[in-house]
Amino acid sequence: MRFEWLTGLFDFSRKDRNGILILLVVILILLVLRISLPFLIPIREVNTSKWNVEVDQFLKSQEVKISDTIRIIPFDPNSVDSLTLVRAGVPVRVVGYWLNYRRKGGVFRDMAGVRRIYGLTPMVFQKLQGLLVFEKPAAPQVKFKPILGVRVQTDSLKQYKVSVDRYVPKSKPALGSLELNGADSISLIRIPGIGSILASRIIRYRKMLGGFYAVDQLRDVYGLRPTNYETLSPYLTIDQSTVVNFNLNFSTFQELCHHPYVGYKLAKKIIRLRNQKGKFSYVTDLSSLIGADSLDRLKPYLRFSD
Repeated sequence: MRFEWLTGLFDFSRKDRNGILILLVVILILLVLRISLPFLIPIREVNTSKWNVEVDQFLKSQEVKISDTIRIIPFDPNSVDSLTLVRAGVPVRVVGYWLNYRRKGGVFRDMAGVRRIYGLTPMVFQKLQGLLVFEKPAAPQVKFKPILGVRVQTDSLKQYKVSVDRYVPKSKPALGSLELNGADSISLIRIPGIGSILASRIIRYRKMLGGFYAVDQLRDVYGLRPTNYETLSPYLTIDQSTVVNFNLNFSTFQELCHHPYVGYKLAKKIIRLRNQKGKFSYVTDLSSLIGADSLDRLKPYLRFSD
């Protein structure tokens, strides 16, 4: 009684038994054919030695043609294009890092700077050592009109006017001072050291902050190098009355996260502390969450009452 269900599994009708028998015969025939086919049909061996020799000769001829056609001449790493780098044996991924470093304002001054490119292997760097030439711009030779009554051509002064401005130090700014919180991109581009990309970054960062309260905050703008800051800072002034602050007691989590001086982690702590102890009344209420230096930087943007 206990194993009746098991014996029922093997209770086949006559039609089922015939089907199973036919299936077993077919499987047996296939197995016999699989084993006997290699003996019934001999494998024909093909001699490919002549073909291999022709392929090797063709590949060698192509290598000679490529080496004769593409000749890499020495290049400046600060002005080389992507095609030349690829031909010199630099991997495509490393070429992207190379050009991206230059787009961000980076300059290669020596071999050590090139060696620090991410992903550049010692083998590839060894190939590049004989191809890299670091060109330094020479100061233009400017001809000035003599005091004596000798006529000279002054076209060279016009030709090198822009270049001379780079080398002649300025004791005073040629432009008037520019108020940073009210300046648009066109006004910022007129300041030495600020291009169109940097101007857009300054305006975007100013909007996220709510305005600048000190020129020194420009150091936090992405892509602004210390040398550029020293050049442009004498041209700028700040009107602190235009700074937009926010009410810390009513700001949402998303609003706090988007402020550059708060961020996700600090915003989360501020919301948790506000829910536990209620509204903030003084700046010192945040001293348990943030360091003194960071709190002083954030303080001009805080408001606790309407």
